[in-house]
Amino acid sequence: MTHISPTVYVFWTILSVALFGFLVSHLWKFDRFKSLRWDFEKRNGAFKRIMTYCYLTSVPTLIAYSMGMMVIKYKEGFVLIPGHGIVPKPYQLWSPQNVKWIHPLYMLLSVAWALEIVSHLEELCFWLFLVNLAPYSSWFSSIQFKIWVVGSVCSLVGLPLLTWFTREDPLKSEPITMMAGSIGSGLVTFCSLRVLWLFPAFIKRVRRAGGEPEVVIRLTVFKDLNISRTFFRFIFVISFLIISADGITRETHVNENAFATDLLATAGAIGLVVSSMFTLLIFFPRSIGREAGYTARTSFVGRRASMQLEPIVYSDRRGASRAPQVLPFTINQTRNVVVLDNDPLDPSSKSEQEKESRTWTSDTVPPPGASQPDPAPFHGPTITAHPYPSPPLVQAETLPPILKNYSSPINIVEDE
Repeated sequence: MTHISPTVYVFWTILSVALFGFLVSHLWKFDRFKSLRWDFEKRNGAFKRIMTYCYLTSVPTLIAYSMGMMVIKYKEGFVLIPGHGIVPKPYQLWSPQNVKWIHPLYMLLSVAWALEIVSHLEELCFWLFLVNLAPYSSWFSSIQFKIWVVGSVCSLVGLPLLTWFTREDPLKSEPITMMAGSIGSGLVTFCSLRVLWLFPAFIKRVRRAGGEPEVVIRLTVFKDLNISRTFFRFIFVISFLIISADGITRETHVNENAFATDLLATAGAIGLVVSSMFTLLIFFPRSIGREAGYTARTSFVGRRASMQLEPIVYSDRRGASRAPQVLPFTINQTRNVVVLDNDPLDPSSKSEQEKESRTWTSDTVPPPGASQPDPAPFHGPTITAHPYPSPPLVQAETLPPILKNYSSPINIVEDE
């Protein structure tokens, strides 16, 4: 906090406000803010509301912290310190009016970071539950859901408590808060690599089981978004982990370097905001086709039971048209076959002379029950047929309702 320049906090404020604007715009296009109402889609329960409000609360909290630090930093300005040059004024030289805002702003930072961990931990646990999903499994009774509950409580209680207990020393409160938040976010991000590894096979399994095209498309989009989001989350976590770890040590080599401090703080802010935008797209996925009024339907082209194709006119290289040619087959949609006009295996396509030579009469057909003449002896090689073994019966995999009705990690529907 003391070493970060005012310009970096301006950048934080711009990014956080841009994230909030993107959030408002996306939710308006998503469902006209209907998902923000507590009584909307009651069958999903209160879980979706809790996750929605946790995510939405973290963004304004981050804006308040960034804007508050920006105002204070520009009010205090810079100071000349022998041996260090012109640096942002240390908090020991701040006015009492600005010093009293340090602890409330740190509390806002800890709350925003805790809510960020809650949101991403829920998503991680949900995907780990989904890729190992067994029929008739319930998310709310799974071990992954219990891990999320315990982790969320530890995050929401632990981070603010650490900030509270270290409030007497701002130089210790800031790095400890950032260190704890970076470790929590880093564990979630590192564990999400397993989801990236298992997800391609999971999508194939859903496709083989007959998943709806919209479900398969959303899972595929999530896989692509999650790859990019994981990259930016590692940038966010590693940047603040370096700053906080250096702030705890006795010799602060990184924090005393203005370029390194501003670079890491800027990179961490970019990683946080960009990854949060990806999270918004995953939590509230829009269906562009549905919004445009398109619905999935099967089109059938009606034809007569049997119809002759239209003559096809061919032309040579000089553009001169040739005589129309009729393709030598007929489409029979009643039997769903194509009948050749001169099929050598079809008696109806033979000439009248061939038909007469192949016509059976009552004199040549033996009556029922009469003895059949012995066939002529066969002098060719004897061929023994070995039938192929029947393939084992494979029971088709059925998709659980939570996967059939999938739309997002926070919109969980477990009934048909």
